[in-house]
Amino acid sequence: MAALPILAVPNFSKQFVVESDASSRGIGAVLLQEGRPLAFMSKALSEKAQKKSVYERELMAIVLAVQKWRHYLMGRKFIIKTNQRSLKFLTEQKLLGEEHHNLKEYELKEGKLFFKGKLVLPRNSTRIPLIIQEFHETAMGGHAGVFRTFKRVSAVFFWKGMKKDITKFVTECHICQTNKYQTLAPGGLLQPLPIPTQIWTDLSMDFIGGLPRASGKDTVLVVVDRLSKYAHFLPLSHPFSAQEVAQMFIREVVRLHGFPESIVTDRDKLFLSQFWSELFKSAGTKLKYTSAYHPQSDGQTEVVNKCLEDYLRCFVGDKPKQWPRWLAWAEFCFNTHYNQSAGMTPFKAVYGRDPPAIFKAPTFPSKVESVNVMAEERDGVLEELKANIGKAQMQKIKN
Repeated sequence: MAALPILAVPNFSKQFVVESDASSRGIGAVLLQEGRPLAFMSKALSEKAQKKSVYERELMAIVLAVQKWRHYLMGRKFIIKTNQRSLKFLTEQKLLGEEHHNLKEYELKEGKLFFKGKLVLPRNSTRIPLIIQEFHETAMGGHAGVFRTFKRVSAVFFWKGMKKDITKFVTECHICQTNKYQTLAPGGLLQPLPIPTQIWTDLSMDFIGGLPRASGKDTVLVVVDRLSKYAHFLPLSHPFSAQEVAQMFIREVVRLHGFPESIVTDRDKLFLSQFWSELFKSAGTKLKYTSAYHPQSDGQTEVVNKCLEDYLRCFVGDKPKQWPRWLAWAEFCFNTHYNQSAGMTPFKAVYGRDPPAIFKAPTFPSKVESVNVMAEERDGVLEELKANIGKAQMQKIKN
């Protein structure tokens, strides 16, 4: 009498082998090492699956077996044995069926699985919370909302349940809950400005004032291209004259994009001054003003102002005088976030591509000391945010 097979214990230093087979009614597979079985799998086929060709049933057996034992197989080379010889040419054949066309979106590169160019992660990967944290809490993530964080993560990674995981993480972010407020759509008839025909031909401008004086600066000049939504954040020292603001505008905006055809501003006395009017009149720029006592007429700049204020609140914590340190990161973050009305990031609208993805610095030290310093400063952002959370929690307990 033949003895029942005894399952062996997996040895991860040895190669795994998957043997599979399929019949007209079911599929089966066995996981082996050196000819000894480690696990078995079998599954009855549905009526729809029974109508598939032998080739497709054999392929289904391989796919289900690899999925079942992926915790043994992922990240290492293994052998698949099947009696369907034509499966050897799976990667070379033309994809004809609808199901095959769906598989075409997947690609293996150096042992890693990609879906539409995005790295695929297992649903239970321990890296997922760290990835969401990296794309949400760091200076590049900028504590953006669910939608923008999802767009940024999904441009690089893919896993099942991604949107649900990101929604949970962002809605539970204490920094966001503490420093942001929800806005409602204003009442009244919406009267949007005409859509520009070219980038950097029509701009809007505004000031964010009352910031803690740091390095002599206490005001930010916000300049937004009305078509691409690209923004520049320029620090100023109050009081400032129309001539000083104009020099800053020429140095930081005109040198990059030229003089615009029009600028939309509020009725600040600086924008109504004779110097300002004559300067842009000579450059052929038409000045447009929002309605008095109604800054929402330039809604686009108001939205950008709110984004910048939220960003700075999230990152300065209890050190408000450090806001100039974060201004450049705030500009980069805003311009590389997906803009829903534009259907792309402002960066892509201007340059025709998104910037290269920035990942966490490697754990090993660089040969260049200055690189190590920058990496340490960047890694220190999370520690600073954690400290801010702890202080905020203690403050709530005391109150």
